[in-house]
Amino acid sequence: MPEYDDRNPLVVFDGICHFCSRSMRIVYSHEKDVPIYFTPTQSELGKGLLAKHGLDPDDPSSFLFLYQGKAWTSSSAVFALAKLLKGWPTLVRLFWIVPRPLTNWVYKTFARNRYNWFGKSKVCLIPTPDMKSRLLDMP
Repeated sequence: MPEYDDRNPLVVFDGICHFCSRSMRIVYSHEKDVPIYFTPTQSELGKGLLAKHGLDPDDPSSFLFLYQGKAWTSSSAVFALAKLLKGWPTLVRLFWIVPRPLTNWVYKTFARNRYNWFGKSKVCLIPTPDMKSRLLDMP
């Protein structure tokens, strides 16, 4: 199983989802002080990490954020990731006060429908040249 040294934050995201790929570009451009790394769920590293943390690598709604020995999923992953960002993306943290069952339900509903709403690609995210060093294990 692939391993990742989570001293640096890592986002495991759906690399063929247009919304998810665009979101990773937003994350990259709004990092605060810590460089954030990315790997698609379609990569061996992504599949291995999802399985290691009890998520189905074939479930497109799987989202995982790893940092400093902790693993977050679903809406909790979004909120934890937002703590490392600056600018308008930090506004998502306002929803932290909403009970987790409700935010997870919203997350799962959105995740189930995002291909229909935003589309998907046949290939994984094509990173900008400066983002390439942060994208780990492309399929």
